[in-house]
Amino acid sequence: VVPIGSYGVSTKKALEIKNRKNKPNDIVIFTSYVPLFNHPKLRYFIREIATAFPERTIWLQLKSYFHENDTAKKFINDCMEGLDNIVYTSGMLDDLIDKVGYAFSDPSTIILETVQFGVPSFVIDVVEKQEYCIYREVPHFCQSDARRSIELIDSIENGKWSYPFETFKDLVEIP
Repeated sequence: VVPIGSYGVSTKKALEIKNRKNKPNDIVIFTSYVPLFNHPKLRYFIREIATAFPERTIWLQLKSYFHENDTAKKFINDCMEGLDNIVYTSGMLDDLIDKVGYAFSDPSTIILETVQFGVPSFVIDVVEKQEYCIYREVPHFCQSDARRSIELIDSIENGKWSYPFETFKDLVEIP
């Protein structure tokens, strides 16, 4: 296996983001197919992250061709209900990555792209029917409990834990 870079993301752009002096602490959550099921564990996970970090913007993005579905619209509304810091966006990775310090996604290739940008990233692993996910082989990458994710973010910010970017060097190019 040869690690590859992200399609359309230059090494220069990845290095700019990775080496930025003032790193934002907002969070982006990319989702694709899971909202189509209006999955309660995903909704709960997103709401728990937003509740734990009320001073941060939580950017919620659904893959473009999924967000027009009525179930997905309900999912978006249910996630945002009563939480002013969740903002739904149709923005793409390139638009959002400059705004955030952390990224989450249901199992998708986009999460490796965020790692390539030097953004601490986690897979939301809450779908029981997904019996196998290659990402589960990477320690701390898959998160089924939002509280653990919150602890990891706090550990990064207080210097007790460093995100293990080097762990991904065999999967993707890490600038």
